[in-house]
Amino acid sequence: REVRVELPPGALLAGRFDLSQALRVLVNLLENAAKYAPAGTPIDLAARREGAWLVVEVRDRGPGIPAAEAARVFEPFY
Repeated sequence: REVRVELPPGALLAGRFDLSQALRVLVNLLENAAKYAPAGTPIDLAARREGAWLVVEVRDRGPGIPAAEAARVFEPFY
């Protein structure tokens, strides 16, 4: 599967964070995107700074989360 990476040109995206937990979250997001996106569609990974925050986005062309389940998405093991 193609993963396209978008980073601001010349941007310094460094910061203080738990690297192992950040990688765990990123891997989970990419695995979910690959699992639910239609075959042959790319996955887009973008990162940028917003003030003191590092914003990371994973976008795919999958069906998304049903509106009725959106509130539960951050519950452990859901």
